[in-house]
Amino acid sequence: MKFIKTQRNDLPGQDFEWQVIPGKLIPADKENVFDEVAVTIAGGIELRGSRCSIERALVNFTADEKLIKSNWMPTSGAFIQGIRLEFHTVPGQRILGVGVQYAVDSNVNGCEFVALLRISDVDGKRYDDQNSGQTINAMDNNAVFLGALAESEQSIEIARFDVLPKNNSNIEGFYINSLRLLVG
Repeated sequence: MKFIKTQRNDLPGQDFEWQVIPGKLIPADKENVFDEVAVTIAGGIELRGSRCSIERALVNFTADEKLIKSNWMPTSGAFIQGIRLEFHTVPGQRILGVGVQYAVDSNVNGCEFVALLRISDVDGKRYDDQNSGQTINAMDNNAVFLGALAESEQSIEIARFDVLPKNNSNIEGFYINSLRLLVG
């Protein structure tokens, strides 16, 4: 797995905006009960995700983007419970790349954090990486990006996005913007 920590455009693929699928739930697992969220994707991809809300925020995205916000509060010194996406594709189709931009929900302008991306491929192998970021209250599309690109025979099955506060920052959750996907 190759991780990309620069710009959204360095990960080939297409951007998809978030939509809520009303009235659909995913059964509880050991940790959480998941609500279903979706992106509009042609070609038989089903996407399921963790409980979250779709909203706009005055952070480093563009003005009219639909964002997903984690609904979990941080505990001191621990990771925020993240946003988990699970991909189901039709036979012969693979998820080759996934990435988003991150920003944190904080009353501190210039709040520093570490963006985390954990990937599981269809064989159950796990990969993870991180990228440092800072949220400024300006809609300037400068939010930190983190994505993953699968190797030739891999396919991404689960992507989990998390944030780790830096310097004991007071963070009340985090946002991700439109999903960048590379489908093969």
